[in-house]
Amino acid sequence: MSDFLFGMGPGFLPRKANTIAKKHGAELVNYSEPIGRYGNSIKRHWFRAENWGNPIDSDRAQAVFVDLKAAGIVK
Repeated sequence: MSDFLFGMGPGFLPRKANTIAKKHGAELVNYSEPIGRYGNSIKRHWFRAENWGNPIDSDRAQAVFVDLKAAGIVK
């Protein structure tokens, strides 16, 4: 089965975001994309989970973001 990716954004999120995501069967990916020759990078984050199709995937993504907002991690 494929991955369901959601919530991509700039920068890294804290470990607590991963704890919240795991509660809903997802995980946080903090990724540093190298650019140029001088060790610079662009930091990004997203969440991944097993793709179960709609409405399960949409409901999971919404539940993760409701909890992230309640924890003050995202606006």
